Parts: sequence; C-alpha cells; structure tokens
Amino acid sequence: MSFYANNNQIYIRNNDGDYVFDTENKMPAITQKISGSITISEKNPNDGYHSVVHNLGSIDANTEFLFVTCKLSTDNSWLNTYFNGTGSIITGYGVEAGDGWSKYISLHIITFRRNTSNLELYEEFYDGSRYYWDPSIGGFTVDYTCYLGRFK
Repeated sequence: MSFYANNNQIYIRNNDGDYVFDTENKMPAITQKISGSITISEKNPNDGYHSVVHNLGSIDANTEFLFVTCKLSTDNSWLNTYFNGTGSIITGYGVEAGDGWSKYISLHIITFRRNTSNLELYEEFYDGSRYYWDPSIGGFTVDYTCYLGRFK
C-alpha cells in the first residue's frame, strides 16, 4: 500500500498498483441532517384515492442526494422495525382473495422526497375496490433521520 500527495491531490494505491482512494474522485459529503417523528393516521377504505404532502423542513436547494433511515412504530410489536427509508415504502395493502388468487387492490405508500428546497414525506392511499382493507398496521409513527448532501 502506497500513499501519495502531489499537486493538491492525495491518493492511495494497493500492492497491485490500483487506486483505492483518490481525492480527484467526487466523494459524498453530508451537508445536512434532519431528524424527527411524524404520525400517519389510519386510513378509511371509503376515502378512495388521496395523497397528502407532509413538509418536514427546509433544505439546501443544491442537495444532490438523500438517504433516509427510519423506525416504524405501531401497536403491533412485530412491526416495530428499523429500515432504509430511501425510495417508496408500502405500509399497508388490501387484497381480494377468491378462486385461488390474491389481488392487491388497495395500497398505502409513503415516500421521502426532496422538492426543491423542502424535505417532504409524500403519502398516497388508493382503494381500488373497497372490498377488503388490511387494518393490521392502521395508524403508525415514523421516526426518521434524513442525511442530505452533495458530491464534492
């Protein structure tokens, strides 16, 4: 392993001569951390489709990436778990079971997203048939930590 510093560049090579670290490559840098908690209410299957935007705070408009970790808390202890909150998370679903098939016809989805200079939790609920809604989750609380940053 060799360490080099030359012309404002620092790099490290392994024993085979391959670069394992080089300051010429952009590196992720955390520029902001937002933590909090939000309670999502139980949905009524008769509500049909709707969406709600929860504003979680102001962020730097130049943010290039968002990484979220969460803990979902409910009355059901087996659902109290930590997870990666990056992307969309299905937190509830409805099914119609008949003739050997189960169809997902109702969904409750949450998504953490960056909207210009705001951090948001976007909540969608869709009930496609109003046959059966799985109330196993009901209302829940999301404790979140969001890391925002840029590549420098």
